[in-house]
Amino acid sequence: MRRLQASLRKMPLDDDGGNLDEDATEVFSSLPKPPFGWDNPDAGLDFKMSSKEQDYLRRKLGLLTRPGDKAPALLAKLVEGRGHYPSPETTLPRELDSHADPDDKTALRIARDAAELSAIGRAVYGALVEHLRTEDGKKDDSIFRAALRSHFDKYEAGASRCDLTALKVLLPTIPAYVNDVLAQTQEYVRGGKPEAFLKLRDSYRYSEVMRKTGRARLANTLKAVQRRSEWEPGRHNITPLQTRRTGTRVELVRAIEALRGRVRILAQSGRVVRSGEQMQILKLLDRFIKTVKMDENENSFHPKAALMRYQNATNRMISSGGFGLEAET
Repeated sequence: MRRLQASLRKMPLDDDGGNLDEDATEVFSSLPKPPFGWDNPDAGLDFKMSSKEQDYLRRKLGLLTRPGDKAPALLAKLVEGRGHYPSPETTLPRELDSHADPDDKTALRIARDAAELSAIGRAVYGALVEHLRTEDGKKDDSIFRAALRSHFDKYEAGASRCDLTALKVLLPTIPAYVNDVLAQTQEYVRGGKPEAFLKLRDSYRYSEVMRKTGRARLANTLKAVQRRSEWEPGRHNITPLQTRRTGTRVELVRAIEALRGRVRILAQSGRVVRSGEQMQILKLLDRFIKTVKMDENENSFHPKAALMRYQNATNRMISSGGFGLEAET
């Protein structure tokens, strides 16, 4: 805007005849140049950053401050330190403490204890689903009920001492029903009886329904029964930090990119209807679609497509496949 003003009228002068603004001020932060092939829709997509992009991101992250405080955030200190702290355990690395001030150390202590409380909470959830599956007439696996006993041995101390009052100060936006689950889970842990998990059934059910609505497994609905029948115990993470090693958005993008040049979806021209819902994934999928022009007075597509996965009794995938599209004349 200042540049525009300067081009439209004479620059204002101060009392001594000098310019009030010596130079035009850039109001936007300059971004690194886009990588080669950015404008090419057929170019590969990855998450690698050039050295300039890394420096830019490091500078920006280095400016972060703690919420409500001008002190540098712990993330800013870690970025400036350029350290790498791989941890063999699913816990926050102890090396982080060397960069932390007293307030950050308090937050790290609470985070570690909360992670151990959540690990027991995830095992409780798994045990509740198992219990309800037996009520539904399914096989009794007892995987998570057994895990609760080992989790008590490993995480009981941290889960019991977790300062939930201080946690609410650090994270004031946590919903009340989640705070209730945390408090009841901690009371359950302090009771020292892993087998008493069923007393948490109501609070866990309410919390899940509030968060997942129709996708909840603990609800007393036919949809929940169906969700429980589709339950895959091996995909349920019960570690302190839920790292989500599978099923992330990044992995989805990489999987889609791996199909480039190997998959083609044929569709009749003019018959592809865009959904009214904004779906970002369509930007990745449209490159696989090839439209075929046909005279509908003479012929048209009659789509027949299926993606199938076969599983044996132990839920292990044994094969997969699919059918293509047939043209009908």
